[in-house]
Amino acid sequence: MAKIKIDVNNLPVLTYRFLHMNEEQIETGELETAETRISLPEKLPEGILPEEELDAEGVQAFFARTREKIKESTQEATPPNGDTSARYETQALPSGMGREVEDLLVSCGVKAQVFRVPAGEKVKEPLVLKMHRQEAEEGKAYLLRQVICAEEGAEVSVILDLHTGAEAEGAVGMQTLLLAKKDAVIHLYQVQMAGEKVQTFDDIGAVAEENARIDIVRMDLGGERSYVGCHVNLLGKKSDLRVNTAYLCRKNQQYDMDYIATHRGQKSTSDMQFRGILMDEAKKTFRGTLDFKKGSAGASGEEAEDNLLLSDRTVNRTIPLILCEEEDVNGHHGATIGQLGEDLMFYCQARGISEEEARRMMVRARMK
Repeated sequence: MAKIKIDVNNLPVLTYRFLHMNEEQIETGELETAETRISLPEKLPEGILPEEELDAEGVQAFFARTREKIKESTQEATPPNGDTSARYETQALPSGMGREVEDLLVSCGVKAQVFRVPAGEKVKEPLVLKMHRQEAEEGKAYLLRQVICAEEGAEVSVILDLHTGAEAEGAVGMQTLLLAKKDAVIHLYQVQMAGEKVQTFDDIGAVAEENARIDIVRMDLGGERSYVGCHVNLLGKKSDLRVNTAYLCRKNQQYDMDYIATHRGQKSTSDMQFRGILMDEAKKTFRGTLDFKKGSAGASGEEAEDNLLLSDRTVNRTIPLILCEEEDVNGHHGATIGQLGEDLMFYCQARGISEEEARRMMVRARMK
């Protein structure tokens, strides 16, 4: 039994402390780690090779060469004030939620399930990984770790489905590490539908080598408190990242996220889009960073967040960030916040649609 008290979702560069957005803290009562595994299909899609589970040292060894490539790509530049990059140095791969999540998984002895796609293999069917706990118990933490590696020229789609029962309690956490080698493509689809008494965290670390692409599509609908972190290193020339995220926060839900696209390769590209709805007394914090490292000439990145507020009691905090060590780059970021306009409500009510039904229609439309 142990308490979890860790700092997560650290900004790459610190801002004013009074904003309370430099990081978030996960704090729980006494929790016991419960042994759990991702549920696999009876037969893996043709072309996907499961490998032996890896302990902490095995995961470090698996990504040793990748860490060397990241280090080799790093050119000397004066770091900005408040730089926090040292937090990632001991990780197997830099991840969105940061070192302390990885330390937690290691201290709890969580092993990583590894799935590899051989060079040139185009996997036609998606790999579906499920974490379903209908009876998740109070006082227990269910922790998972998985590694997806697409060798040169390979392509694979992975679906991660996290679901608990409506009355489930406790905590559910996972870390997913992705490696897309030269000319490879990884499509990652995630759905989080945890119960209203469950705390969740979802940590992603990824690397895209030359001409590789990583697509991440996720939908967050549940959880009492949910934390998401995603850090993608665009290591190779013309590497590409696409992120599309939708989230719904209602009642007293709290949602905290941190997305980082680090451009290291020349002409690397990224596009991160976030669409969310806040209702009732929900709270949401978004950190989105485009980090152009020295040597990423010709790179371009875009991030945009669009929020719809359906209550005046919600709390919405957003900090888009661009860091730049290279001159020849193109970066855009922005955030918009809106409410249902009176003209729209009048239009709906004039056609017999109640205010409540109009809200439901807008929620369904934005989550598609």
